[in-house]
Amino acid sequence: MPLVSTPLGRLHVDDTGDGPPVLWIHAFPLAGGLWRPQVEGLGGFRHIVPDLSGFGRSTEAVAAYALDDDYFGPQGLTWLARVLR
Repeated sequence: MPLVSTPLGRLHVDDTGDGPPVLWIHAFPLAGGLWRPQVEGLGGFRHIVPDLSGFGRSTEAVAAYALDDDYFGPQGLTWLARVLR
């Protein structure tokens, strides 16, 4: 599931592993690849690693937004619910 559509654009999401989900959120101005060593070293979990809009492999937002909108705004809840299904 590399790209998930949101009202702001498309978020790249790495979704790997099996077990209880762990959501890895990166800080500004980095990307989800920051967590690769931790993901590779921590087995037994489902790792969900998104890139913020405009960072990493996600598209730029199509409208003005706050950085935390990808995770905590209505579009964040939408993409996360889709990924967790």
